[in-house]
Amino acid sequence: MDIIVNYLFIGVVFSFLLDHLVYKNQSHKSFENIPNWTWKERLLLIIVWPLGLANFIYGFINEYFKK
Repeated sequence: MDIIVNYLFIGVVFSFLLDHLVYKNQSHKSFENIPNWTWKERLLLIIVWPLGLANFIYGFINEYFKK
């Protein structure tokens, strides 16, 4: 039971951080095409947060080292 609670807690924290990042930077040029989050997307990210984290890291590294 502790493993499930920890997994969901990490998902909630990751979802909150990503949502906060998008909200704070929504006026930036890079965030123009990102649609607003609904609860459906938030709950899905909480459940499958490892895939979301991998996608975030992949996109971040590609943009950071872009030539």
